[in-house]
Amino acid sequence: MAALIVVIYHAKFVLWSGGQRYLNEIGIDSVGGYVAFAFDMLSSSGKQCVIFFFILSAVVTNYSFDKHKYTLKSFYGFRAIRIYVPYIFSVLLSVASLLAAYYYNNNIFLVEEREYNASIKVAFDDLSALTVYKAFFFIPNETYAGGNFAYWSLLHEALFYLIFPIYKRLRNVTLLALLIIFAIGFYFFNIYILYYQCFFVVGIFFYRYFRVRSTTPVIQKEWLFFLLLLTFYAILNVLVKVSHQYLSDAFAIVVSLLVMDYTLYFVQKPKRLLVSLGNISYSLYLNHLSILLLFYAWLAWLLKEHVFYDRIYYYSGAILAVSFSLLLYYVIERPSLKLVYKLKKRHYNAIHQPGFSE
Repeated sequence: MAALIVVIYHAKFVLWSGGQRYLNEIGIDSVGGYVAFAFDMLSSSGKQCVIFFFILSAVVTNYSFDKHKYTLKSFYGFRAIRIYVPYIFSVLLSVASLLAAYYYNNNIFLVEEREYNASIKVAFDDLSALTVYKAFFFIPNETYAGGNFAYWSLLHEALFYLIFPIYKRLRNVTLLALLIIFAIGFYFFNIYILYYQCFFVVGIFFYRYFRVRSTTPVIQKEWLFFLLLLTFYAILNVLVKVSHQYLSDAFAIVVSLLVMDYTLYFVQKPKRLLVSLGNISYSLYLNHLSILLLFYAWLAWLLKEHVFYDRIYYYSGAILAVSFSLLLYYVIERPSLKLVYKLKKRHYNAIHQPGFSE
């Protein structure tokens, strides 16, 4: 679900002119208009959903490491295949999409009053062999290859996987000290790598909490717990809209803990739609901006406009992004997952052979 919120958040950025500009140009003159605008604002926490991914990634990585008893070689190998194969394809798709959009409708690259249009112009001007080469290491040049700014989180994810075996060995007190050092390092030196590693460390603490200490849900009544989740999610979006960046990021930690707690104790059999969204979430995250760019280039050419106020366009863009990402999941990501599964099975058989020693 968090991946879908990120997609909707970016679809609004690409295909809709909302916020204060919408109020100035269109305005709201009905109760239904206020309800629709409030609903639009409920998908404002795109970055905080990525923070949830960071925390969840730490939890899942811990669980998988304990379950499969990885060696360092097998852990890094499985992670590389799982993450890197779909990513390489995504970089190529992003570059191809940017070039296709430019040659199909370069007028959208000349619009100066919209942040998104300015960003794709910078991405086109910055496109080079060096930009693509650096992208393979999750590093931007002036911007990210193909204008796919969703890639910003992947460097932090990759660094977490690289450091994880060290995190894994640390006792709680040492890990807490490291978290404090990261926070201080960011505060005084503005090193964002340290800032985002804090959320992975928090995820490790969450895993240890659920594994060792958690025996009952935070709130016993499911309906009350669910209502609290909705309320906290609404508060999170309000904090984002009033520009409390670090407070909203911190509050995202609280929401993440509650979501995991609720899921662990009350979601015994997830809905098929949510399971499918979870399966394609990585492909969706990697590729949705490329799909939205192509849709925007076509739509702007068709309507002879570059600013849209009708919500149907960003709704349609989000649906298209999910649909094409589902296809890309089956064509690109799923084969890499099958390879990882085979290698994990071989690893499992190897460690259960007589005489094996870790």
